[in-house]
Amino acid sequence: MMRCTRFGLAMAAVWLPMAPGTAAETSLVMLDGSETSAQAWKAGPKARRPEQMVNGLRFPCPFNAGIDRFYWDAPVPRDLSSVSSFELEMQIPSPEACRTLSIYFKSGNGWYHWSNPIRGTGRQTVVLPKNGFSSEGNPAGWERVEAVRLAPWKAMNRPTSIDLFEFKSRIDEILIVTATSSAADAGDRAVAATAARRMGTFLDDHNIPYGAVDDDAVARGALGQAKVAILPYNPNPPVAEIRALKSFVDRGGKLIVCRSVSDPLAALMDLRLAAVKTADRTGAWSSIRFSKPDRRHLPGKVHDMAWSLVPAYPRSVHSQIIAHWANAAGKWSDEPAVLMSPAGYWICHVVRGEDPEGKADMMLGLLGALRPATWAESARHSLRTSGSIVPHGSLSGSLRFIEKNLSRDNRALVEPILHDVRRLHRSQAAALAEQRYPESIQLGRELARRMQKANGLIQSPRQGEFRGAWDHDGMGLYPGTRQSWDRTCRELSTMGMSAVFPNLAWGGKAHFPSKHIPASATLRDYGDQLDQCIRAANKTGMEVHVWKVCWNIENAPADFRKRMRRQKRLQQSPGGATKEWLDPAIPENIELELAVIREMATRYDIDGVHLDYIRYPSSQYSFSPATRKAFEKSIGYPLRNWPQGVQEGGSLSDTFRTWRAKQISDFVWRVRSELQNINPSIKLSAAVFRGYPSCRDSIGQDWVEWLRHGYVDFVCPMTYTEDASNFRSETAGHLSHPGVGNRIVPGIGVTASESQLSADGVIEQINLLRTLGAPGFVLFDLGPTLQNEILPILGLGLTKD
Repeated sequence: MMRCTRFGLAMAAVWLPMAPGTAAETSLVMLDGSETSAQAWKAGPKARRPEQMVNGLRFPCPFNAGIDRFYWDAPVPRDLSSVSSFELEMQIPSPEACRTLSIYFKSGNGWYHWSNPIRGTGRQTVVLPKNGFSSEGNPAGWERVEAVRLAPWKAMNRPTSIDLFEFKSRIDEILIVTATSSAADAGDRAVAATAARRMGTFLDDHNIPYGAVDDDAVARGALGQAKVAILPYNPNPPVAEIRALKSFVDRGGKLIVCRSVSDPLAALMDLRLAAVKTADRTGAWSSIRFSKPDRRHLPGKVHDMAWSLVPAYPRSVHSQIIAHWANAAGKWSDEPAVLMSPAGYWICHVVRGEDPEGKADMMLGLLGALRPATWAESARHSLRTSGSIVPHGSLSGSLRFIEKNLSRDNRALVEPILHDVRRLHRSQAAALAEQRYPESIQLGRELARRMQKANGLIQSPRQGEFRGAWDHDGMGLYPGTRQSWDRTCRELSTMGMSAVFPNLAWGGKAHFPSKHIPASATLRDYGDQLDQCIRAANKTGMEVHVWKVCWNIENAPADFRKRMRRQKRLQQSPGGATKEWLDPAIPENIELELAVIREMATRYDIDGVHLDYIRYPSSQYSFSPATRKAFEKSIGYPLRNWPQGVQEGGSLSDTFRTWRAKQISDFVWRVRSELQNINPSIKLSAAVFRGYPSCRDSIGQDWVEWLRHGYVDFVCPMTYTEDASNFRSETAGHLSHPGVGNRIVPGIGVTASESQLSADGVIEQINLLRTLGAPGFVLFDLGPTLQNEILPILGLGLTKD
């Protein structure tokens, strides 16, 4: 089934019936259908006044009138600092007309903003965890909220409405704590925010209701009514937060903590910490293996890849290690992965996004032990949703769709599967009725797998299609083994894939022996990955497009980074802060990048070079002295007001943005010229931001111009989204640019931080891009999920040769 996730870049909505006792709720605004409730909302420009309904208000959205956005504001003078989530009861009669719904809370000189698509036409409950909101401007804090804004955005020229029946704030029993004061710097806070969002997606998979608060709210007492608090990455909570956590545990609350370095927090959980450990080789810690998993209703193995751990050990007989790490070859290690204590559970690393089903089942098992009501809630959800394939909304609808698409070629294979599905559904319902909740959920998992297979079998291939997979770790499907690439290329070819994009060279390290940048640990431990990949690919006819990360040296060896800093070759912010990215304004940096590309193209029989990070980090880079000198040379005179004169609002801001984009475009052309001289058959491609033309101005990535002028053979917009309508509209927009021809190969985010897709979601997006005329696709990312859950289903029909 398609996982019930929170769509979009931030965490969005999950549809669920609220079980009694899951949250304390308070109405934020009156929506009783009275004249008073209608008058409380002030309509924005060109928006009509809300219409009264029985027990609600209708906000008209005549998108057929040429308006892209409407909004309405209502006063909400509240302290919402202790709130963990918000709940809307609503319906949209024609959701296809509305691209996204935005909710804003006004606070001081800024806003807290949530925005995501809404699916389904029926009356539904939408839950918005607080960590799904981003900040715009300079909000004064959740404790000083003044107003709320409702703002739908147009998708189609069709009238619809937002029918709103309830708008509540919630204080949930399960809370995810986002790091603020526990994280030392902006980099740590960014990692923590991603970890919190990712943790939410695991809970969404089982429809576990939860809210979100931050460190500061916890210190002020926000855990007051909660039963479980999850700290996905809160490295070092301050004294006030530790005090609040102790009070929470003393009154019976439970914790789930991931990779903290806080000795007081570990002591609170009857654990002691050891020193941080770094993996001695790639693949040393590749999966979590639970002891006695059946007794605890936990998966036996969960795929993950850790590079560093903060090992924890029991302080007393009351705590114990319940999972250890295993390496890429499956051998167990002595390193602890998960511990159990009277206060909850401790996970020794930051949980990554790979194997989302395994992570979701792990979190369900842990939460179910700490809060038993979670099992019943999740089992009921599983019975309602298991076996539903997108976009058909229910098991019965999905069965009808599959039966309608049976043919002479697939009927004999599919009909027995559908028979098993109906049998499993009856068994699942019986297990739920008898309160055998874990069994009911696992029956639902098996039912879903059968439906995915049936859906895969009724799909049809398209001949001549480009089918690629990005490999972020650059080691194939069996990292850490000498046979990895042989096995990987055989499996990819068998499942109908035509190309692999291995990530083998960054700005400051390489998985092949380079004369210009340092060797990676992978190269030292397991040999030349580019040579191994090419030899394996040649046996199967796979294309190899070497993934080259440009400029970024953040993961390079320390001495290389220090040398680049010492030589003043790094990018700088307007305030002079350096970032570990090479500055494109410095000729030596350009030559370094070209030299690495040249040696790959001359020493290896590659099919293509694939550029990534071919941009600036953000609009705030680079304002280095080298950049200033190069820009002044381009305009012919020195600047007195640098950098203010080239920043937003400055007299030369437009000129500077155009100049920045040209620096990146000129480099792409240099790469094209080098490859033409070496071997004209080598294709040049790039992974690019999906938001064009905004990415041209923000990060200097003018990829439409690259296509128009022949700088690249194709580009792969990273159109990572779980919303099919969004994927369709963005892909259609990319293909509509004049002069791009048949050279846009969309990237699909199977296991990206922005999207987690199951097989039916991938099938839906591939069928959409085929309908639009795209020449193929590239899947992110090559790993256990793609290998075990996605490609085998695609290979049954969609990519079957």
